[in-house]
Amino acid sequence: MGKLYERTRKSVDSGDFSALADLHSTSSGLKSLCTSLAADGIETCRRALGGHGFGGGSGLIQLNNDYLSKPTVEGDNWMITQQAAAYLIKKATTAIESPDSNATDGTDKILKDYLKAQKYSDKVNKYDVLHNDQAIVDAFERRAADLSFKAYEERIIKKRSWNSLLIQLHKLSRAQSQAVLVSNFHAALTSYTTLSPVTKSVLWDLFRLFSLHTMDLEAREFYNSNGVSNTQLDALPSRIQDLMASLRPHAVKLVDSWMVPDYLLDSALGRYDGKVYEDLFHRAHRLNPLNRVTFNPRYWEEEIVMGSGDGGKGVLSKL
Repeated sequence: MGKLYERTRKSVDSGDFSALADLHSTSSGLKSLCTSLAADGIETCRRALGGHGFGGGSGLIQLNNDYLSKPTVEGDNWMITQQAAAYLIKKATTAIESPDSNATDGTDKILKDYLKAQKYSDKVNKYDVLHNDQAIVDAFERRAADLSFKAYEERIIKKRSWNSLLIQLHKLSRAQSQAVLVSNFHAALTSYTTLSPVTKSVLWDLFRLFSLHTMDLEAREFYNSNGVSNTQLDALPSRIQDLMASLRPHAVKLVDSWMVPDYLLDSALGRYDGKVYEDLFHRAHRLNPLNRVTFNPRYWEEEIVMGSGDGGKGVLSKL
């Protein structure tokens, strides 16, 4: 996103505003997808902790409260996906009108490649997503292109009203943004040469886990786009389980790689030194100010705080 902004900024400074629409569409779609992934992920992690996740010692209660506004503020996540979908419908219209012209950007190339595949011999192409990482990227891009042309058909050809397509447009934006994430994840791992072989192997498994888990959730769309066969879709749950087993020994290191300090995490369960129960006791016993006060259980007496000797003076109510 940063590189796209920098390229667009240079183009605008030179008087070329053509890339602004792509920047606006991409940022709108990614804002919606990424904030939803983060908010949903925080809640999933909180629930995974059982009873501890409901307590303040997890750190996730406050984190959830702080982050939960993000899918709504700075552009509601349902509203801004319309921006991304409108752009993709325009790009699909252009691709259909001039399918043989040179692609102007990555999105245009994906749409025109899809049209060529449909026109010639690739109508039943199925990518080998279980054994080929590039095939995973291709399947995501094919699905996004397929949904783009379906939205084009409903809106431009059939003239359906915009409001009647809102759910379909939201799915289109989500598919395009997921394709962007998967494509950039793959490109980063392919181009980085400074990572150790062990680290790179773990990150490739992380790429496959994110991609295949997303594919499993949206299996029908991948199948309808002729990107992934039913046989491979049926094999995804088993493959995902294998990837989770492979990544589990590295889970703590992957999280620690973000270097979130303890004071910011504010979690007894997630402490770097592992002193979970010591910190839970410290929070409940020493940091809770109520533990420094002993209330009088004898409701018929005037004294509120035992030992204060004030006879309840200055207290307006016991409630």
